[in-house]
Amino acid sequence: MIWIIALFFVITPFANVLKAEEPKAINISLDDFVKLVLEKSLNAQITIDNYQSAKYSNSATRRDLLAPKVTSSFSASQSKSLQKTSKTINDSLTGQVSLAQPFIWGGDVSISGSGQGTRTNTDTLTDGEITSSAKTWDRTLPNLSASYKQQIYLFVGNQKWRSWKRNRMGFDNSTRSFQRELHSIEVEARSSYYDAMISLEKIEVERQKLKSSKVLFNITKALVDAGKTAPVELTRAQISLKLDERRLRNAEIATQQTINNFKNLVLYPENQPVNLTTQLQYVPAKFTLKFLQDFALTNRLDLQNTKTNLTLAQISLKESKETNRPQLNTTFNYKYDTLITNEKPESWSVSGSLDWSLFDFRINALKVKQSKIALENAKRQLDQGTRAILVEVQNGYLELVRSEEQIADFAETRKQAENNVSAVRLRYERGLDRLIDVFDAESKLRDLDLEYLNLLLSYNKARDRLGFLVGKKLDEISVEQ
Repeated sequence: MIWIIALFFVITPFANVLKAEEPKAINISLDDFVKLVLEKSLNAQITIDNYQSAKYSNSATRRDLLAPKVTSSFSASQSKSLQKTSKTINDSLTGQVSLAQPFIWGGDVSISGSGQGTRTNTDTLTDGEITSSAKTWDRTLPNLSASYKQQIYLFVGNQKWRSWKRNRMGFDNSTRSFQRELHSIEVEARSSYYDAMISLEKIEVERQKLKSSKVLFNITKALVDAGKTAPVELTRAQISLKLDERRLRNAEIATQQTINNFKNLVLYPENQPVNLTTQLQYVPAKFTLKFLQDFALTNRLDLQNTKTNLTLAQISLKESKETNRPQLNTTFNYKYDTLITNEKPESWSVSGSLDWSLFDFRINALKVKQSKIALENAKRQLDQGTRAILVEVQNGYLELVRSEEQIADFAETRKQAENNVSAVRLRYERGLDRLIDVFDAESKLRDLDLEYLNLLLSYNKARDRLGFLVGKKLDEISVEQ
């Protein structure tokens, strides 16, 4: 007996520790969940990192087109020469620094400075011994040279400006794609939250049905045992009980799967309990189809990207046509030398050049045809995207209207079900109906409640989907109006 008491006192602290380590349930609303998904989900992190990479690429291209570049080179060398009567050691040091500055209008400035120093040590040998030594120094003082090259846009356009514009438009596309992807992740998160809510409600409905089935089974069994009801009624009650048990188990498994997906989006551990605090609401959307279609054509980010791609295709066609055209360039050079004799000569020069590819076996002509086809396809993609958006918004609007109509019609149906439950209960109290009739009426009412939740679920999903199709959440559009 003593050792049992001792074991109790030893085990109790450990049991309390294990109990204390159980995670507490987290209350999470719909907005909180969406925020967590955008911050923690792996898909959101990949999207954010890809956009950050696009930022780096945009900055690198901008700097390559505008920022100065400084390069330097230094070299040191030593050479030895051994002859019968002399030994010579030559040390040399050379350095050069250059600066290149591009300009968006197509000009390029290049400035460089260089210098060189040489030291020579010569020993005179007689019978292998040094009899005399001589040291000489020679150096080229810093030399400065500068040049400016400018393309003349007589037959061709400014390629640097086109590169700048192409980079800017490409980054705008990346920004819009990033924003649309985040919107898509948010819609998915909201849908996951709705699914978790409806799954939990289904479990409660099935539990209430099972509870009623157990009560009915026990009452039927008592009546059969008392000889007041035929045994076949007990069999029917037992079949109904087993059916409700299976339905509850199926609902529990489906709910657990839904909750697992729900937690996985925000990287919660499997054993972390959560409480969903947001309730589904019905907020009528007061928009016309024409307004939503026009709004989508203005605000859909993917359609704006398609328009940008059309402009990029036009730029590519211009570049293809200009490839074999004459290219004019002018160059201005200036050089300043400082000699060891302290002379400082200067030289100036201005030159012009003309480059013209006269014949290339019509290779560029084929590339121009390719660019024309790409431009025509870009126009078709824009037309196709416009048509697809109009159809998508129309279908999404019809789905939303259908859900609104069903919710409006459902109110009368639920009112009738409530009146039916009240009537059946009253008749049962007066001995006119059976208890099973009461349970059936209550089950139908719970089924209607679950159906109403499903309608709210469909409506909110349709509302979120329509907001994604028009390019902005419907609540935000209402605020703007």
